[in-house]
Amino acid sequence: MGCLSIGLLSHEYPPFDGGGIGTYARTIAPLLAGHGHEVHVLTNLWPGEGLAEHTSEPIGGGTLHVHRIAAIDRSWGPHPDLGWVEERVHRDWSPYLVYAERLADLAERVHTRHGLDILEYPECAAEGWAIAERRRLGAGFEDLPLTVTLHSPIEDIYRHNRYPRQNAGFQRRRALEDASIEAADAVNAPSASLLRTVGDRLGLGLERVMDVVRLPMPASSATGTPADNRSTLCLLAVGRVEPRKGLVRFVDAAAGLLERFPNFTVELVGADCDAGDRPGTMSEMLRSRWPSEHGHRLVFHGPRPHAELSRLYANALGCVFASDWDNYPVSCLEAMEAGCCCIVSDGVGSSEILTDGTDGLVFTAGDYSELREKLAWLLDDPSRADAIGRRARERVAEIAGADSTVDARLTHYRSVIDHAAAGPRTSAATGPARVGWRPTGIGTTDDTVRHAADRAGVSLVGTDGSEAVDGDLIVAPGDAIAENALEELVALLRRHPDAGWVSCWTEPHSRAAPIDVGPSFRLPLDLMLPRQPRVVLARAGVLPNGGHAGSWPGWIGVCLGVWDSGKKGEVLPRWLSRTTDDSVPTGGRSDTARTRGRTALALEDTARRHPVVFERFGGELWAFQHAALIPSDPSETALSGGRWATLKAAGWALSPGLFRVLKRARDAAWPTRTR
Repeated sequence: MGCLSIGLLSHEYPPFDGGGIGTYARTIAPLLAGHGHEVHVLTNLWPGEGLAEHTSEPIGGGTLHVHRIAAIDRSWGPHPDLGWVEERVHRDWSPYLVYAERLADLAERVHTRHGLDILEYPECAAEGWAIAERRRLGAGFEDLPLTVTLHSPIEDIYRHNRYPRQNAGFQRRRALEDASIEAADAVNAPSASLLRTVGDRLGLGLERVMDVVRLPMPASSATGTPADNRSTLCLLAVGRVEPRKGLVRFVDAAAGLLERFPNFTVELVGADCDAGDRPGTMSEMLRSRWPSEHGHRLVFHGPRPHAELSRLYANALGCVFASDWDNYPVSCLEAMEAGCCCIVSDGVGSSEILTDGTDGLVFTAGDYSELREKLAWLLDDPSRADAIGRRARERVAEIAGADSTVDARLTHYRSVIDHAAAGPRTSAATGPARVGWRPTGIGTTDDTVRHAADRAGVSLVGTDGSEAVDGDLIVAPGDAIAENALEELVALLRRHPDAGWVSCWTEPHSRAAPIDVGPSFRLPLDLMLPRQPRVVLARAGVLPNGGHAGSWPGWIGVCLGVWDSGKKGEVLPRWLSRTTDDSVPTGGRSDTARTRGRTALALEDTARRHPVVFERFGGELWAFQHAALIPSDPSETALSGGRWATLKAAGWALSPGLFRVLKRARDAAWPTRTR
């Protein structure tokens, strides 16, 4: 296999100066092109930057193409060029969904024109979700192998930062990220620990390629020279100043050495962040732990450009990465290239490329005493840091050099392409030849349904119980469906024998009309969010009598019944339905106290009737019940005693240990601090 046509998704691409994902994208893309390949970067068209939608640049024997789509601004707000429907999706559902969908439209055009051999995307921000979802549903990209590169899933970031995870925005992003991972042919990560963490959490098996592929040295890194005569010994930490980085442990360990070694400082470089489950920011919290008489020896630099970072690395005695868990920070590679001694927790992926005492110092994650001993060992004799730093430069050239990392990346690509070619193809399953449907009595709706049925080649049969039918069609009164709606939904039902029902998105006809959009229903999301699809085509017998009508809690019963039968619901991300008035059908989205009360009752009923679901998803259900019942007074952070007592009683009734499991999940999911 010679020259490859490679697609690479990354919204963090120049002129965007982002974090590690952007650093990787701007480094690997020209390297791959320079090795003779056609590289297509699909990224965002940043407003006000005067960028072209498409550029091409010959590099070596290949070409680097950059394709841009207008979707978001630099703070993930809606791009000024978005239409009002997309703005509604951005605001009411998720900005990540809007960006993924626009990228999928762009990828379709690029793939049609250039014939991509493989597409790579990061899991973070779910940039590849729409492409992976369309392919999974058989709605496009069936011939395109997909690999997802792990950087830092939002689930792991929030969990280790102790940030609240009960809000709908977080849960939607997590669901999108997880789905983009699960639908890929391959998963790769720069460290074995990150690959194992995500693989274990999602239950990823042998049906896909899973490789450790190290990151390349950033192209913009400037080589530093360790200082020969340091007037001040600096212990450095580079990266976001956030709880998961282990900075509390680092600062505490250094504070214990202030009197013994009067000639060192601690300097933190990176954006200040919230302190997680503690009040205030991380910088405020860290200063409160630092002895005030030595306040000048704790320095916060904030974010710094790469050129300045190189100088800081070169002049530092050591760079500390003290996280209990971290992926594979590019800053560690940069520090090693600058000849800086890195002190790394074995919970950080970078520890996999270091040998303790040779090209770095490695300590046990969470061990404050061992970290302090490592720091004291360096402060006792700074020449030790210089010797380790010299060997670190040799090691990083070996492990992160351009040729070795490109070869590893290309080996991974070819393995994924071969794996995808040998994989099973989606086989057609039997679907409904006749569709049971009760007319709504509204001409616009009924006419479009009949026209769609004619086009799809299915017959409509009245659902009066007089005869059995092969499918049930539910369309909200007042909606009009596209002429290809039933054709698409019937095909989807046939392609997926494990689908109990299928649906589509409903476009609002005006800014005030309801909008129905979202990814495929996956428990527990379908139990948490008060929405039911406006158009549903279900297999015979899946929808219980009356289960599709009435309130949203009734729809929870439908979802659980399908799930209990071993099937699931699928939502095709296509605007195949359109509202014709501004009414919201019963069970639509609402923030009223009445809806919140129905949510609580429905979830409590779930606990009683579906113990398996409740035991598996109890933590999420608890957190979402709380989120659905957030009071007007933000200081009130607990559910009413009556509702907690109800859930407690339900938990004890289900199994002896379930209540304890639920309580632990609740305590983990709902920190004491509100946000």
